[in-house]
Amino acid sequence: MTREEKIAAAGRRADQYWQEGYHCSEATFRAVSEILAIPVTEELRRVSSVFQGGGGGFGGRCGVVEAGLMLIGLLYGRDNSEDDCGALRYLAQEWQRRFMLQFVSLSCSSIKPYAQAHSEDHSCRRTYVVGAERMAEFLLDAPALAAGKAWEADEK
Repeated sequence: MTREEKIAAAGRRADQYWQEGYHCSEATFRAVSEILAIPVTEELRRVSSVFQGGGGGFGGRCGVVEAGLMLIGLLYGRDNSEDDCGALRYLAQEWQRRFMLQFVSLSCSSIKPYAQAHSEDHSCRRTYVVGAERMAEFLLDAPALAAGKAWEADEK
């Protein structure tokens, strides 16, 4: 599967999960991990469900953002306190920056009303699809971003 096909497949799979009744964080976490063949446990899939609706319906940070952060942590998180977390911090910040460029906000309470008002079924369905596509695209870019060590300039 090409890069573009993986990105599109992540969006389609997130939409399928939405149709099955999964929320934003669950649908995007499951879809992207599946399409990019990121091994996740059932426990992590369950953990992803708490972030729906901006933290259990609280309206905080969008569950799509949180799902992306979970996958970044899974792939780039450190194993012990001596490990450098520069790449992890940089990737987490860059993911959120890119998400904001797409959706203007990180906040569920800001994104949800707009998404619902601009969809035929008054749902966040498009946020799931586009969010999963952007997340897959970002994770495909992440190895080069991490290897580029752009964060080192920020640490000096």
